[in-house]
Amino acid sequence: MIPSSSQLNSDTKVTQFEGLGTGPNVPKFMRWSGPVRKREMFKRDVEATLKDIWNKKLQLEGHKPLEERQALLEFFTDYMMQMYGFHNLVVESTYNFLYALQQYVEDADCELFLKVLRGEIPEETYSDQLLLIEKLKGACVQLDIGKRNEGELNGKVNKGKFLAVVRGIVGKKDDASWEKIVQSLEKEFPKSEVPYNKVFAEDRNGNQTAFVEELRDQTVRESIVYVEKVRAAISRVSFAAGGLITLGRLKEVILAVDPNQRKEVVNRFLTRGIGKNVKKARVDDTFHAGAFLENMT
Repeated sequence: MIPSSSQLNSDTKVTQFEGLGTGPNVPKFMRWSGPVRKREMFKRDVEATLKDIWNKKLQLEGHKPLEERQALLEFFTDYMMQMYGFHNLVVESTYNFLYALQQYVEDADCELFLKVLRGEIPEETYSDQLLLIEKLKGACVQLDIGKRNEGELNGKVNKGKFLAVVRGIVGKKDDASWEKIVQSLEKEFPKSEVPYNKVFAEDRNGNQTAFVEELRDQTVRESIVYVEKVRAAISRVSFAAGGLITLGRLKEVILAVDPNQRKEVVNRFLTRGIGKNVKKARVDDTFHAGAFLENMT
């Protein structure tokens, strides 16, 4: 279990953390009795560490089948051991890093990493977000090309057309969510033309624009809600069947939550949950629902 900032001690005046002990419920890289030195981590250092972790995970496991990839918690454990080696340094660095993540949790990168680390959402949410941003960038370039008969691109597109492209790529949104997206863009880019390179830029501390943060925040919230609905639906169905459920029924239940969900997303849940490639399993194979729910994210 990944502790909250209150469990670590959120008092900024305190110069040390209290170790969480050495019990089985404490992650291996946090097992410590006694004080742990507290040191400040700047936002840019947190962002750099996050990018390094994700990049290494994608490099090492991006080519592997889903069922052979480590959960982020396991990968993070190995990463910290390789970076710091000695257990006391691993513990100190981990406590400070997790504390900093929770101090900067309003940032989309920090929030996402914590949610995945705690198993609340699947780690593919991260790569899905990257893909979303790349699609938006590409669409903006095409808009820019389309409005010029000759000469170089000027890096700006009409705001109405920009928002139309965004709406087409992000898919269905309720009115309140869409309004937040629009307002987040207006906040920093009030003019009629949108300088799209600036919209998708980061500052030296890894901060993104309000527009990008809002988009990413919404994908995290939507993922959380979806996962909770799937968990609840599987729990209801499996309870009536004594805790057991077939692969075919699992798929039916997941699709009932959202009939329009992409096939690849459904297969990700099924593959993680059953612990092997869903394409190699039969629809009448039976699984323990509790184990499936524990593994599916």
